[in-house]
Amino acid sequence: MQIKQLEYLVEISRRNSFNSASEHLYITPQSLSRSISGLEDELGFKIFERSSRGVRFTREGEKFLEAAKDITKRYYQAIEEIDAYQQRAQEICSGKLFVYAHSVLTMSVLPSMISAFCKEYPYIDLILLDGDSSSITNKLIVNDVEKMANLGILTIPKNDDDMQKYYKNQKGYHFLPLTQGEYICCVSKNSELASKRNISLKTVSQYPLVRFINSFGDTSAVQSHFFKPYGEPRTGFSTTSIGSWISAIENNVGIGIINNIVLSDASAIRDKFEKVVTLSIREKTALEVGLLVPAESACYVEIFIQFILKAFEKI
Repeated sequence: MQIKQLEYLVEISRRNSFNSASEHLYITPQSLSRSISGLEDELGFKIFERSSRGVRFTREGEKFLEAAKDITKRYYQAIEEIDAYQQRAQEICSGKLFVYAHSVLTMSVLPSMISAFCKEYPYIDLILLDGDSSSITNKLIVNDVEKMANLGILTIPKNDDDMQKYYKNQKGYHFLPLTQGEYICCVSKNSELASKRNISLKTVSQYPLVRFINSFGDTSAVQSHFFKPYGEPRTGFSTTSIGSWISAIENNVGIGIINNIVLSDASAIRDKFEKVVTLSIREKTALEVGLLVPAESACYVEIFIQFILKAFEKI
């Protein structure tokens, strides 16, 4: 039994005609008749008596009609009350939310997620700011703004115990894993490396590196961690712009390494990598992407956390 079948009964009683009711319900008389016949079969009794002069409710049908009117009335009242409750809850659970995210994420997978979130929760004023993992962590710890309305989305090495402890044991925050990735190497099609299928970090360190920097001019501490055994590579070009980063690689200014999350289906910049050659890196460069969330959160922060956890499940 479906609520629409009960609505059909109420409309037939109002119009006293299958044809007239079907017009107002925007369905064909045949579809309406089939739906009522199916309901009668389910109930085990006839709702209407049909004759050449038309149809009329049976005694059982009249009793069931009263129930149908009551059920449909209560149904729409409940829907209105739920809508009103959700509206009030949304208005109450509102505020300004600061999300500090790794630059690669703000350029790739986060734009579509944040847009979807803002459409679904218009009462939450979300401010997205980017940086690298260390600057984000420092910003959250020393931030004068209420901690309950601040969180970070970080990328950290999965196999480095010291960095894991540093980022996951910050006072007043805890770490929620979102997804995992790894570094890939990007080179120009004109590079002598373009014919290779993979590359070692030792080889990468021998070439000028095109690097992302944050707004303070700092390079990624996570990348530096992986280069430790081979020495910090020479930086050929640094930028905060993904367009400039890719352009420098295309023009063979240097080579770059980046989280392979930029090549996922959900990435907003995936198509920008069509003119560069990507190489896998031989060493293990497992990266963990996660949320650095306050130990105590405002209700709208919790809403964002649950939303973003589900969004990353699809990557």
